[in-house]
Amino acid sequence: MYTFLNYLSYALYPPLYLAGPIMTFNDYLWQHRQPMLISGRAKALYFIRLVASMLTMEFILHFMYVVAIKDTRAWNGATPAQISMIGFWNLIIVWLKLLIPWRFFRLWALMDGVEVPENMVRCMANNYSTLGFWRSWHRSYNLWIIRYIYIPLGGSKRVLVNMVLVFTFVALWHDLTFRLLAWGWLVSLFVVPEVLAAYFLPATKYGSEPWYRHVCAAGGVLNVLMMMSANLVGFVIGTDGMNFFLQQLLGTGKGLAFLAVACAMLFVGVQLMFEYRYVLAGLLTVPYTNEFEPPKRAELQVKFLVVGGGISGLACAVALRRIGHKVVVLEADRTLDTQLLGGCRMAPNLVKILYHWGLHDKLAPIVIKSQMINLMSFHTGECLGPHVWDEEMLRETQGEFMFAHVRHIECISEFDIDMFALNLFYNFGSRNHQYADLRRLLYDTAVSLGADIRLNTPVASIDPDNQSVTLLSGQILTADVIIGADGAYGLARGLITDEHPAPHQFVMYSTTISKKAIMADRDLRWLYDQPYRSMFSWFGNGRAVLGFPLGGKEEFALFVYGPEDGFESNWTEPAPLDGMRKCLASSEMRLQKLGELATHASCVPVQDFKALEEEEWVHESGRLLLIGEAAHPYPPGAIQTCAMAIEDGAVLAKLFSHLRSADQITSFLYAFESLRLNRCTNVCTKEFGDLYFMTLPPGPQQEGRDNHFRGRRDRGLNVLDAESAEEETPQWVEIKEVFGYDAEDEADNWWQEWGLLRERAAGRADGIGEELPSIFVQHQVGV
Repeated sequence: MYTFLNYLSYALYPPLYLAGPIMTFNDYLWQHRQPMLISGRAKALYFIRLVASMLTMEFILHFMYVVAIKDTRAWNGATPAQISMIGFWNLIIVWLKLLIPWRFFRLWALMDGVEVPENMVRCMANNYSTLGFWRSWHRSYNLWIIRYIYIPLGGSKRVLVNMVLVFTFVALWHDLTFRLLAWGWLVSLFVVPEVLAAYFLPATKYGSEPWYRHVCAAGGVLNVLMMMSANLVGFVIGTDGMNFFLQQLLGTGKGLAFLAVACAMLFVGVQLMFEYRYVLAGLLTVPYTNEFEPPKRAELQVKFLVVGGGISGLACAVALRRIGHKVVVLEADRTLDTQLLGGCRMAPNLVKILYHWGLHDKLAPIVIKSQMINLMSFHTGECLGPHVWDEEMLRETQGEFMFAHVRHIECISEFDIDMFALNLFYNFGSRNHQYADLRRLLYDTAVSLGADIRLNTPVASIDPDNQSVTLLSGQILTADVIIGADGAYGLARGLITDEHPAPHQFVMYSTTISKKAIMADRDLRWLYDQPYRSMFSWFGNGRAVLGFPLGGKEEFALFVYGPEDGFESNWTEPAPLDGMRKCLASSEMRLQKLGELATHASCVPVQDFKALEEEEWVHESGRLLLIGEAAHPYPPGAIQTCAMAIEDGAVLAKLFSHLRSADQITSFLYAFESLRLNRCTNVCTKEFGDLYFMTLPPGPQQEGRDNHFRGRRDRGLNVLDAESAEEETPQWVEIKEVFGYDAEDEADNWWQEWGLLRERAAGRADGIGEELPSIFVQHQVGV
């Protein structure tokens, strides 16, 4: 591989030899050994983009003489506004002058079947971050610089010093002139305010404050002015010309007045950039507010008895109370604080439902965004590859990813490499312990909506035929519908099936570790000293670990998967720490240190229950329904455990919002099963597949997995990147199906496609036509 002939081939490759984008040697040689499949459509679209850029350049040069004015310095007598426009449009021309050859040579490489990184991924005028600007400007060169200069110098451990060294090198790489050296040093200086702002005003602490966005916009204005100044010095007018510009702007009354107006306009422009990114991410302001139409309330309001006050039971209570039904929840726990705390990954299909329920304001203070995942070797500590996420993830999923504290209640062939890693990556973190308990949030919401939640109320038996529940105290309660949300070992599931799970091979230890203790250890600080807020996944032989920062109480969550050891119990019982540490005994040193820092843990079995089949979610009486872990148990720590539980509540409420007659109840319960069965079964299968993928024993599959990640790492790529930027990969398709899924929309679709037909067939069509406009509106806004 590393031969002189290959080196010459790389160095003299015609599309990249003179002015093309930069790619690493490993990436170049890899693509020659495994050629990319780049469609003709992708090449044609890229050609159209190149032609559009060239026509734009011709138009500007034909009608604007700013280059001639700059070259002859014919700006004497110009107003401050005119001088500023001369500088701005010269920068636009510099941008186009570089963009066109880069796109031409990249198109040449694409025609040859070589996928090289794209430079200038966004318009020059669409930047408010100094760091973001340089990451996207000469993007391919930036990737090369990070790999071969920035990281070897120490990376984020010495950000400012390394930034000066890097930009000095970049200036000398362009040309050996004082003007470019001044440009490099100015860029390094102008990075400092953004770095300091991120340190003193972190989004993790202040991101939910109403003033935070405006402070960020003001900082964006400063960044724009500094970036323009540095590039004017380096590539347009030099230091002398810049001195003249500054004298005109700062030395005259008209100049200061213009600067004030320009700053105000830039402030508005930066706000538009924020909004533009939200639009691209599918995060428009509307879904983040409580300004939704109220949910459709059922004409006939019936009584539900919910057995179990875990995540699924409380979500069910919230959803049903929103549409007017009476809800009583029976929970055996005396308080909400009897279970051990642990980390919880909240997928976007869960979060969008909580937003639709108007809980955005209560969620906002408790979440922070995860920006990167590091895939690690459990035994050696080798980083198999990192992935820094960008806006495409949000565009495709149309949601958000979160971490939160949760109190656990309900027990619970080849693998697709990219989808597994994408699964791990989707997450946010909590940062405010006041709201850090997802169960508490659902409980408070249900109570505020009028649900009757009875703690310390254990159930002795359930009689679906008589629609009654007998409490341990002897009291008998009746209802129109009974919801079994008491978990995989609860009474409700036992009425429908006596299937027991297969003997388990794995257990999972769950713990949280103080950030203060981690930061006190020199070997562990890197968990927090990453350039981006990161999650970690360690792959091992029969063992695996997931780790992620929680914030709030400033803790680090740890899920440790290992072979069955006899210490497994349930979420309420503390497990011996020696068991977890024994599981980590063969791991890298840093994991062993984390195990030593843990002060508590719970240990639960990873049990694989046989999936319930059609007509097994609903009791033969037609009045008892299983939801949550009672219907579809998941492996502990799975990203979709809470998501599926809350989806259940949302779908059930959507269906029962159309209740007009008691004889609809049974058909709605079976409709719920029809909507949820395949969805939950497929997701559960994938979750177990992910776990076994993480714990592959040594062999061809394990080597293929690790080498796949190493290959992308060595090519300087993010480990989850698609092979072709223009093609939609199967992994992205699955993301949209799993994480972009909208449970409430699916329930609405069922009603419009099948529910209305059934109502007409049953002779209950009167008045249904009046519902259609309301249903349509709800479907559009996602209520």
